[in-house]
Amino acid sequence: PIVRLREGKDVTILSYGILIEEALKAADILARQGVEAEVIKLNRVSPLDDEMLEGFFDKTKTLLVLEDSFVAGCVGQRLAATLAKYGANMDILRNIYIAEAKREVLYNHLYGEGGRLALTDADKEEFFMERYYHLQIIYINDKFEQVTDEEGNYVTNADGTYATRALSEEEAAKKKAAIDAVKAGIEAGEDFSTLYEKYSEMKSYKEGYYFSPDASYGSTLFNILASEIAAVEIGKTTVYESDGGTYIMKRYENGSGDWKKEAYSDFFSDFDSTASLAAFAEYIEPYFAQITADTEKISEYSIKTVTPNYSF
Repeated sequence: PIVRLREGKDVTILSYGILIEEALKAADILARQGVEAEVIKLNRVSPLDDEMLEGFFDKTKTLLVLEDSFVAGCVGQRLAATLAKYGANMDILRNIYIAEAKREVLYNHLYGEGGRLALTDADKEEFFMERYYHLQIIYINDKFEQVTDEEGNYVTNADGTYATRALSEEEAAKKKAAIDAVKAGIEAGEDFSTLYEKYSEMKSYKEGYYFSPDASYGSTLFNILASEIAAVEIGKTTVYESDGGTYIMKRYENGSGDWKKEAYSDFFSDFDSTASLAAFAEYIEPYFAQITADTEKISEYSIKTVTPNYSF
């Protein structure tokens, strides 16, 4: 009754009937933005198989139900009942939304447009210099080859994923040789930009990338790369190997005002909110010490008896 049409690890899209095609299209759009969405098709909407559903939601923390029906008795409503065993209910949701609304009012009062503590350009520059990392990436896909048709378009499988094939021995040897050549070049002191032009299979950003551990990315890969480069000194290189290929990265010094430049605009679309939220978190942290806990009540629970809540 339940079929996974597309693999993904960032978000789950659940649908059925004629909207399955729309769900797959949405997954394609998300994929182009670096978000891996799995698509699950319900072949039967009643009754729902609770145990089978639970198995499909182990990987992602975000669930989107795509359907065209009345609210009463819809799949989304019945799914909410299925997930209630994880600790989700209307009272919890109401309290969460109230707390979030209070937080948002305070945030807007302090750091929103015209807020009492709204960040200046000098504040943003300081945050940029401290929390963003400038890097360039030499990417070599030594794991697989994507299948293309006669016109050079990527071929997709029946489940909507991009078709791939294993590398031949000759292709794998060439990829390894390229990676070894880059590493040897770095060791010999060759210019990283020259190596990038010669070997990188991804040249979308010739001026380099900017990553921050504070920013939110649609792909877990970018968060990993941000963590990897944060541990590297300026002028040094590091290598990250993933299922999708090898990333050889060099960290560069941040350029003053780069967060305002068009060449890097893709990396700073949410920069203002990222900087303001970081300042807000720092502002309210001292108040956490004023929070008291009912230790007697807490002692009644143990980690072994608390039901996991993957919904919030």
